[in-house]
Amino acid sequence: NDVKSVQKKLPSAFKLMVASGFTSRIGTTAFSISILWITLDLTNSALIAGLADGFFTLPLIFSFYFGALIDRSRKKKDIAIISTLVRASAIMLILMAILVRGYFLIIFLIYLCVVVTGTMSDILNSIRSVWTKTLLKEDQYQKGASLSSGFYSVAEVVGYALSGIVLYLGYSTTVFLLAAVFIISVIPI
Repeated sequence: NDVKSVQKKLPSAFKLMVASGFTSRIGTTAFSISILWITLDLTNSALIAGLADGFFTLPLIFSFYFGALIDRSRKKKDIAIISTLVRASAIMLILMAILVRGYFLIIFLIYLCVVVTGTMSDILNSIRSVWTKTLLKEDQYQKGASLSSGFYSVAEVVGYALSGIVLYLGYSTTVFLLAAVFIISVIPI
């Protein structure tokens, strides 16, 4: 019985990956809600705000490509760190959109931000998927997948609540806090 208990224990590297994913999912969920509100307020267009959300998920079309590249890469950790930092930096495009006055420039900056953020999030999800497969033994996979799925669901709830809180504090504060959440998510990596 002790042998089974030891075999079922999840590796600390997997737990750190889940912690990073948990924090990342909080930021991603808060970002996806916040970007709708900010875009709607800056453009007064529900269509443009809806398209911003659509452009956030657009990179999912290329998931198979990212997944294949990630599978072959030996520098997954470096790619994860860079993707996280690029995502945090891309959010600053929203700050620029808040500060500029040109309508089409605002739209361009928002759409650029959501595409880059969505792409980096997709790359990170691909890396986490590969890490899950490599970090867990066959008898640990179900437990690990359930654990991560549960934590990520809780993270989404926290992200929804966080979006309301940060939007209440103002758009500039929202941008900085979301960037901080993404940067914090790199620490466990």
